[in-house]
Amino acid sequence: MKPTIALIDALQILDSRGSPTIRVFTQLSDGSAGIASAPSGKSTGKAEKLELRDRGGAFSGRGVLNAVENVRGLVGRYFYGRDASDPAEIDRALVELDGTADRSNLGANAMVAVSMAIWRAVAQSRSQPLWKTIAQDWDHNLPVPLFNVVNGGAHASNGLPLQEFMLVPHGLPTTSERIRCGAEVYAQLRSGFAEAGMSTGVGDEGGFIFTGRRVADAIELIIRAIERGGYDVGGEVSLAIDAAANGFRNDDGTYSPERGMKLTSEELCEWWCALVDSAPVVMLEDPFHEDDARGWGMLTRRLQSHITLVGDDIFVTDQARIHRAVLDGIANAALLKPNQIGTVSETIDAWAEARRGGYKTVVSHRSGETADTFISDLAVGIGSEYLKSGAPARSERVEKYNRLLEIEREMVAR
Repeated sequence: MKPTIALIDALQILDSRGSPTIRVFTQLSDGSAGIASAPSGKSTGKAEKLELRDRGGAFSGRGVLNAVENVRGLVGRYFYGRDASDPAEIDRALVELDGTADRSNLGANAMVAVSMAIWRAVAQSRSQPLWKTIAQDWDHNLPVPLFNVVNGGAHASNGLPLQEFMLVPHGLPTTSERIRCGAEVYAQLRSGFAEAGMSTGVGDEGGFIFTGRRVADAIELIIRAIERGGYDVGGEVSLAIDAAANGFRNDDGTYSPERGMKLTSEELCEWWCALVDSAPVVMLEDPFHEDDARGWGMLTRRLQSHITLVGDDIFVTDQARIHRAVLDGIANAALLKPNQIGTVSETIDAWAEARRGGYKTVVSHRSGETADTFISDLAVGIGSEYLKSGAPARSERVEKYNRLLEIEREMVAR
C-alpha cells in the first residue's frame, strides 16, 4: 500500500544570522517523517522567487508567521491523504497550489521547506539514504567542497568588495582528505591573519574579513596558508572567487572590485583575465552584474576554456534562464540554490538543463543558514561537480560537510 501524507506542520525558527525562517515537519501514513528548514540569502538575484515575510510586527517585519500559517492551513489541508510515493508529483502540485510566477502566494521559503521535508519522508519510507532517493537512475558522485575562507561584499562589513574567496581541493582523491585540507588550511589562514595583526573575526559564512585594499594581498595570504598546510598550490588546492558583482556595480554602470577603482565592463574583463593569469584561480562566480550580458559574453569567450565561470544571480536556479544562457554563450556552469526557485524538483530541472548544455553545476548554501544538510544529499544525488557551504567553521556550515563524510561512508558500505 502506497504511503499517504498524514501531517504537514510548520514552526518559525531562527537562522544563522538570528533572523526568522521556517521549519516544516511532515509525516506519512506509514510513520515515515521528514523535517526541513529554509535558508535565506542576503546577496540575491532580482529574479529569485519571493520569500514571504510578515512585513510588520516582530523582527522588524522579517517574521515568517504568515508563511507558517500557509503551511499549517492551506498546504496541510490540500495535501492531507494524498499519495506520497512520488515526491516530484507533490512538488508539481505545490507549484499549482501557489499559482503565481514568483511564488508570492505561499512563499518560496515555505514551499522549499515543504518540498525538502517531503523528499526526506519519502526517502525514509523507501529505507534509502536521501541522496539515493534523489539520484534515481542518474549518475551520482561526491562533489568537491568549496570552502569560503575570506568573506567580503554583502557578507562582511569593511571587507573587500568581492564577496567570497574559496579553497578548491580538486587534486585530493577523497572527501575525507578534501575536508581535512579545508580545515587545516583554514587554521593556517587564521594564524596568518593573527600574525599580520589583523582581526580573526568572520563574516556571515565563516570566512575571515580581510580589511586591506588589494585583492592580490588577500590571495597571497591564502596561498601562504595553503603552503603552510603542506599542500601543493594549483595541484592539490586552487582558488575560486564569488565576486557577486551586483554588489559593486556603480550607478553609472562601472565596477569597483577594489575600493577606489572604477572600471568599465571591458576594463573589468581585462582585470579578471589578468587576475586569473597571475593567481591559481580556477573558478569565477558572478564576475559581472546579472544584467550585463555583454560583459558576461566577453569574459566567457576569453576564459571558458581555462576556468569554470559560474552564474548565480543571472540564473537563479531557473531552467528557462539557464537554457537562454546556453544559447547566448554566457558562463559554463550554474549555481543551484533550491530556495531561489521553490522546490527540489525545479532545482533538479535546472540541473538537467545545465547538464544538457554541457555546463557544470555547483549546489550552494545561503548566507543565512540552518543546520539542515539537504543540499549535501542533493549535490551527491544529481552528481554535481561542487558543493559550496561556506567555511569549515560554524555548525550551520560544517554540518553540510559532515554529511558528505557520512555519505562517503554510506557509499563504501553499499
